[in-house]
Amino acid sequence: MESPKLVAIFFVIMVCLQVEGWVAIIVSSPGKKTGGCYTEKYNLGEMKVGEEKPVPGTCAQATCTNDGIINLEGCSKVVAEPPCYLTDGDLSKPFPHCCQEMHCKEENEI
Repeated sequence: MESPKLVAIFFVIMVCLQVEGWVAIIVSSPGKKTGGCYTEKYNLGEMKVGEEKPVPGTCAQATCTNDGIINLEGCSKVVAEPPCYLTDGDLSKPFPHCCQEMHCKEENEI
């Protein structure tokens, strides 16, 4: 009888821990047979299968797949209400460490 309860609790915890962000794909440019991926978008150029590159000017990452697709993933939008606040992202850091972060002050903190 305890098993369904544990499964339900586990499911709720997993939903609460889920990190949301955005994803997109780019199909490699036709005529470019590199054995990996190629696109002129975002100045990514040629990529080897499995290679990851930062997307210039934004906190996102591009990854070349073995079927010639470039997967893009980036930060989610975050909203904070007091006592929580957001810190700006740092584009000098790699994804996902460049995303803005939410911090919350403890109730007793002055």
